[in-house]
Amino acid sequence: MYSTLLKQDISFRRLAFFNDILVGVVGAIALDAEAALAAVNGAIQMTDAPAVENKDATTPPTVTTKLYVQVLAVLAAYRSYGVGSALMKDVIEAAKKHAHIDELFLHVWVLNVDAIRFYERIGFSKTETVKNYYRRIESPDAVVMRLKLEK
Repeated sequence: MYSTLLKQDISFRRLAFFNDILVGVVGAIALDAEAALAAVNGAIQMTDAPAVENKDATTPPTVTTKLYVQVLAVLAAYRSYGVGSALMKDVIEAAKKHAHIDELFLHVWVLNVDAIRFYERIGFSKTETVKNYYRRIESPDAVVMRLKLEK
C-alpha cells in the first residue's frame, strides 16, 4: 500500500507533526474508473492498483479518475483537535485542482460509527456496503463513503 502511495502525486499525501512527533497521516491514490470499481468491491489489492500519475494538474489525462483514500490515521491522543479534518481538507483541495478527478471514496468499517460521523461532517455520504471486505475481524463489512467534487 505504501509503495503505491509513493508513486502518486505528492499533493495526495500529508503528514501532521506536533513537536517533531508524527501524529497523523493521510494518503490517497488516483484510480481510473475500472480500477476504482474493483477497489470499491475489494477485488484488487491496493499494491496492485494502477497508479494514475499526473505531475501537471493543468493537463488532465484522457480518463476521469477517482481518488481513493487509502489511509487516514491520527494518534488517539491527538484526535478531536482537528488534525484529521485538516489532513482530509488538504487532500480534498488538492483533488479539486486536478481537472480529471471527480470524486473521492474510501472504506469504513461498518461498526466504526465515529469514523462514519467524521466523514459525514466533512461532506462524504454513505453509499453501498461491501460484504466481507475486511479479513480477520468480526463483522467484516465496510461502508463505502463518497465525496463528489465541485469544481
